[in-house]
Amino acid sequence: MLDGPPADLVRADPAKGIDPTGLDAAGVVDLLLAHPQAMQRPVAVHGGRAVIARPSELSSTCWTDRHVRRPDPAPGPRGSS
Repeated sequence: MLDGPPADLVRADPAKGIDPTGLDAAGVVDLLLAHPQAMQRPVAVHGGRAVIARPSELSSTCWTDRHVRRPDPAPGPRGSS
């Protein structure tokens, strides 16, 4: 879902011994289980695609990509015109 490597999900913090460099997906999972506060947030997911939305403006890239269909707007209340 993410375009980058799994290690991109981790906020490195050398002072706390958190360094995702060279970790595979299983290593990232283990690291985040031990240090959940190190996970990059928010992660926006839509239509099989995910982006680390830091800064939050990046979340819009999840649904503006030409390969990802934008969600249909929700219908208005019944009886409205």
